[in-house]
Amino acid sequence: MKKYFSCRNLLLIIALCLLFSCSVYADENTTNPYVAYTIADLSDKQTLPYNKTISAYQNSNQYTAHYYKFVVPSAGLVTLHCNSKISPQWLCLKEADKNYWLYDGQSISLGSNDTTNRFRLLPGTYYFCFQTNGYGSFMGDYSFWIEFASVNQTFTYDNSSTALAASLPAIPFNTTIISQLSSNELVEYFKVAVTQKTQFSLHTNTINPSFNFSVLDKDSCYLSGLQTINISNCDTSTSFSLNPGTYYLRFSTYDYSRYTGPYSFSLNVVQKNGTNTNSSRNTTRSLTVQKPYRISVKAGKRCLTVKAQKSGTISGYEIRYRQIGKKWKVINVTGNKSLNRKMKHLKRHKKYQIQVRTYLRSGNRKIYSPWSVTKSSKVK
Repeated sequence: MKKYFSCRNLLLIIALCLLFSCSVYADENTTNPYVAYTIADLSDKQTLPYNKTISAYQNSNQYTAHYYKFVVPSAGLVTLHCNSKISPQWLCLKEADKNYWLYDGQSISLGSNDTTNRFRLLPGTYYFCFQTNGYGSFMGDYSFWIEFASVNQTFTYDNSSTALAASLPAIPFNTTIISQLSSNELVEYFKVAVTQKTQFSLHTNTINPSFNFSVLDKDSCYLSGLQTINISNCDTSTSFSLNPGTYYLRFSTYDYSRYTGPYSFSLNVVQKNGTNTNSSRNTTRSLTVQKPYRISVKAGKRCLTVKAQKSGTISGYEIRYRQIGKKWKVINVTGNKSLNRKMKHLKRHKKYQIQVRTYLRSGNRKIYSPWSVTKSSKVK
């Protein structure tokens, strides 16, 4: 009889522990000021801060979706770093005032590990949705944090159609213009006003692997020979002649994260009515620097060794590093060889993030490449 009661008490204790464990997780999410279980409930929740770790518990028996809202202040890159103990778990992205999910409604698999996902977005309010299956075994902890980097667009107005671009000023000639294609703006138009027959050279620079260019007339008809010219993933120059009138430069890409991103272009005048204007006095030269590649980070005792290969002519490197959630620190390394730099006096057993970029000196200014992908390593 005593043994019977002992077993029964043991089972009761286990049941109480499980109940207490679930209640702790429920309380944890209840006190979380950011998570909501429906989009409608987000109105009562706080906006996600940047560079702050958010932790939550997803119970697939009750809530198969967690929603968060965040604000993009200007056109740029939002990076989501996530550590999930749930498998499978997916992520979806939605613009607040739209009825559809971005990237054609595709979900991104997070898995049960550290993942990094990047989104090129325009200013506005957005929703993240973390989803899992509605089965009891798919539950657990996850944490994430987001960071933002502006692309510093030359023009910040909406020019996603010729109708919108028609009401805007024409772009200046011989001037580098910076812009961005994003998952919620896959096409951009720029108005060109030509007063006399002119020979142009369009110089473009993009990291986008699927980037297209076209020229349209004032009636939005494509000009012959200037329809969907691919100018992907490199510096490209395209020459063409335009008669007096109004035209639109059209830049476009596809609705996938790796196909979006920043680009720059300049529409340079070569000849006007047969007069060559390509002299040192009135021609601008656009210098670009390619970002480094084959980046590796090796952990040592209170140190990290960063290596990278250069691409093209450079004057040096910048390395920025930080512990997760803290401010970046920057190291400058001069020289035009491959990078091999040991960073000392770091905190032991802490995880650091590292990015590298190259720069080229031109006169009194430095021209920088984009930052490399983020590498992570834990100091020994």
